[in-house]
Amino acid sequence: MLCQVIFCYYLVDMIDNDKYSTCLLPFPDSFKDFCIYDLDEKIPFWVRGCFKDKSYNRYINLFDNSLQLHELDNSSTYALNEFSNNIIDTDLLIQNAQVPSSNLDLDKIIHNASILRLLRNSNLYKVSDIANIGLQNLNNMKSFGSSKIIYIASKIGLHHEANKPQKNKEININENNNFIKNVIENNSDLKLIYFNDPRYINIRNNTLKLLDQNIVDDNYNWSEILIHIASTTPIPMIELIVKDLVSRIEHTKKLSLEEQMKEIFVCSIKNKGINSYTPKRLESLNHLCDRLGIKESEEDIYTLEKTASFTNPPVTRERIRQIESKTLKILDFQADNEMIYMPKLFYVYNLFKNNTLINEENLCRLIEDQGFGKWNIQRILKCFELFNFTNTFQINSGLLNTSSQKEKTSLVIKFGKKIIQQNGLVELNHLYRELIKTTQVEINFVKKVLESKFIKVSEDWFYTETGSNLLISLAQRIANFSSEFDLIDLKEAHIKYSTLRSPGFFKDQKRTFLGFLSPPTFAIAGLFKIQKDYSVENNKIICNKIDNPFVETEELADSQFLEYFKARNFECATFQEMKNYFLIEKKMREGSYFQYLTYKPYFKRYGRGIWGICGKPPSAYTLENAKNRIETSSPAKTEWCDNGVLQIKVRLPNVSSFVFSLKDEYIELINTDYFEIFHEGEVYKKVKRSPDNPFWYGLGSYLSNILHCEIGDYISILLDIPLKEIKAEIITESSYYD
Repeated sequence: MLCQVIFCYYLVDMIDNDKYSTCLLPFPDSFKDFCIYDLDEKIPFWVRGCFKDKSYNRYINLFDNSLQLHELDNSSTYALNEFSNNIIDTDLLIQNAQVPSSNLDLDKIIHNASILRLLRNSNLYKVSDIANIGLQNLNNMKSFGSSKIIYIASKIGLHHEANKPQKNKEININENNNFIKNVIENNSDLKLIYFNDPRYINIRNNTLKLLDQNIVDDNYNWSEILIHIASTTPIPMIELIVKDLVSRIEHTKKLSLEEQMKEIFVCSIKNKGINSYTPKRLESLNHLCDRLGIKESEEDIYTLEKTASFTNPPVTRERIRQIESKTLKILDFQADNEMIYMPKLFYVYNLFKNNTLINEENLCRLIEDQGFGKWNIQRILKCFELFNFTNTFQINSGLLNTSSQKEKTSLVIKFGKKIIQQNGLVELNHLYRELIKTTQVEINFVKKVLESKFIKVSEDWFYTETGSNLLISLAQRIANFSSEFDLIDLKEAHIKYSTLRSPGFFKDQKRTFLGFLSPPTFAIAGLFKIQKDYSVENNKIICNKIDNPFVETEELADSQFLEYFKARNFECATFQEMKNYFLIEKKMREGSYFQYLTYKPYFKRYGRGIWGICGKPPSAYTLENAKNRIETSSPAKTEWCDNGVLQIKVRLPNVSSFVFSLKDEYIELINTDYFEIFHEGEVYKKVKRSPDNPFWYGLGSYLSNILHCEIGDYISILLDIPLKEIKAEIITESSYYD
């Protein structure tokens, strides 16, 4: 009898272990809806080690039927299956997953002996048998636990997806474009919803695999996304996406005003996965609703202290502030302070626009009569601000009215942030010049707004956090090559970028472009002194953390350039040496190669025909060697352009007192004693010839006040002799040598 008991335990142990002899992964594509993690999030390092393809490093890859695993021992398979079980919301899957009705025998797709034995003991032999009883009933049967349910549903799902009839892959571009055009015309809300809106995360994840990641970014709205996939995706697949989008939009529209606003926070918390999707996190959100103003109530918005007192147990006001700050980051997905899609709040917004000068009591009654509930007006105004509904509404003397000052403040902030995105910082006079093109505003008003809403990094230069910052992005790119580099190197990188991009930005009428202006090095130093991952010492920027590793992909040019200079111990190279390596040996496209040399921020020219990396100055010996390997000659500083304009290239020995001279052969052709330089369509200054010597003076104030030049900058001066006009612009060191 004892032997029989021992044998039974041994058999049970074998059956239990047998369930881990087969790996659960990959999961079917349909399981993505039940993943408790963001599909873009990276999986643990040890899990990646189980895969043959190391590029499979995100949760979305676990649902790819092309996923291949190494041969794993039982312990590794056990650990991987435990991990796989834990990333799936089993309860949600059992409730919602659909099992296809099929006469396929279960033993054709299920190879786990113990599970197959359980199914047979339960008179379940075909897929249709499981479809008839459903996963919920199967889960309630004896000996069937959640792990076995996931295994069975996964194997059925994988087989079903693998045997779906193939779609017709021929794409009719014109037909697709017309279809998308009609979809957008009939669903105008698609233009208002951004691709990375957390309420649409599941549809986004399904659409990601149809997109070229190098073209599309999260700042696109859904109408733009549909246009992008039109050329590569069959209409039936697009119809499925559109159907899901329309269904999701209709779901949102049916919610109450309060529910619509709360929904975006709840969805975001759920999307973050097991680490944050907890009852405690949702409970914290409920406490914050009165603080954020998104809860329907006639009470005033709660203070930090009042919010803290309603928690159980009570917490400090500082803790509430921390939770509030973390919660508000959920809304950071929206680009450039654009309005977040809230259909009922938008309706209320229009009510306010169409009913100015109405008293507060009647306004509350109007909101209630329209079916939106009983609201405190200050809560509504807070919601407008929260979801980026730009407005000038204020309650003054009990009436709803607008404030031109508030409107101008919003414009200053909006323009300031837009300029910071392009230039890293905003300069007072630059911002003022752009503002007066669209509104009447005093420069002192602009300065007060900047001083109250932005961080002052140096005289007249200001900073605030934005969704993107070109200067910081350029610094990150350089830091991939050298964690320490000169301030002037970063300024040059911005000048190179602006030279490349300005023409296209000015031509793009859909883009709000306020012009490039490269900050001086002292302002750049002020910016990076307040960045937590940077420090500034002795006119050098030191990067302590790289958040954007641009060189991870070997095929990218950045990676190739890094490997090349690593192999040289970051010593400089001649132009011909680099050309031989990249164009001849690496087969890099010639046009791309020359463009890279022009604008890549980490490249630095250490002499004519000598290239190196910012922050990695060459040794004296190597530099001398490089100079000896190329033909040296004095650069031509003055020359005629094709349009008959005389061009002078010069490196500034000084700025405000700058003067220049011309050779005798050019002086004889000039029959004027002055040239006019224009700014904003008006004469800014006359550059005059000195009566006592061959020097021309008067350009210094333009270089200092308009171009914000520094000693050592390179500039180009263009003289139009017939028109008596002069133009000046900052150029890069590379352009100086060209």
